[in-house]
Amino acid sequence: MEKSRSEGEAHAPGRAIAMKVRLERTGGLAGSKLSVEIDSEDLPPERALELAERVRGAQLFSLPASTVPKRVVPDSFRYTITAEDAGVSKTIERGEPDMSAPLARLVDYLVEHARSLRLSRKP
Repeated sequence: MEKSRSEGEAHAPGRAIAMKVRLERTGGLAGSKLSVEIDSEDLPPERALELAERVRGAQLFSLPASTVPKRVVPDSFRYTITAEDAGVSKTIERGEPDMSAPLARLVDYLVEHARSLRLSRKP
C-alpha cells in the first residue's frame, strides 16, 4: 500500500537525497520497450539533485495512479513510472498525450539516462 505525503516532505535542505525511480516505456511506432531504474545514490550529487527536483516538479507523489486518456493517439508511447523516496512508493501510468509539461520533463530525463546507459555498455 502506498503511503501518502506532501511534495514538500521529499527533501529538506541539507538532507541527503536517496531516491529510486523506475521507468517503463511501451508503444510507439515500432512497439518497442524501454526500461531503466535510477538509484540516486549511484549518481553524481548534481545529477541526484536534478532527479529529485524533476520528481518534485512533476508532483509525482500527488498524481493519481492513472487517468482516463483525454485522447487516443495511434503509436504514442505509454509510461509507467515508479518512484521510491523515504520509504514511500508511488506508481503512475500515463499516455504520452496526457502528460503535464513537468511530468514530460521527468520522462525526458529518464529516457536520456536510459540511452546514455545503453551507449556506455556498447563495445
